[in-house]
Amino acid sequence: MNSLITFLIGMTPVLEIRGAIPYGLSFGLSTYEAFFYGFLGNIFITLILIQYLEVVSVFLRSRFSIFEKFFTWLFSRTRRKYSKKVVNLGEIFLFLFVAVPLPITGAWTAVAISFVFGFNRKKSFLAISLGVFVAGMVVLGVFNTLLV
Repeated sequence: MNSLITFLIGMTPVLEIRGAIPYGLSFGLSTYEAFFYGFLGNIFITLILIQYLEVVSVFLRSRFSIFEKFFTWLFSRTRRKYSKKVVNLGEIFLFLFVAVPLPITGAWTAVAISFVFGFNRKKSFLAISLGVFVAGMVVLGVFNTLLV
């Protein structure tokens, strides 16, 4: 049961792998199990988001004018403010962004960045996955250091 909860926590926005690993370790999972289920949950939701974010966006924009106005405003503002930083690094930016396990720097946000800037989905998924892996290793290191 704790492995399922760890997996589900890995899927949640904000907590993601950063919350899943401490939960799993606190409730009896081994280091490898906590990492595995947290990572798997985080990657599973990333795959779903990266595949369907555009579909949902197109659906909402075509059906509700308020979403068309909101997304147009949000995308143009975001691209104007951040395009030099993000586009120059491309998918490397996504990896670095996710690899630092801080609030709001997880896979959910990285998928949104990838979508807004029109990055290649496969490359983005790979970069985000590697970032989740590194973030998970950092969390394990910090958590294990605190327990010693």
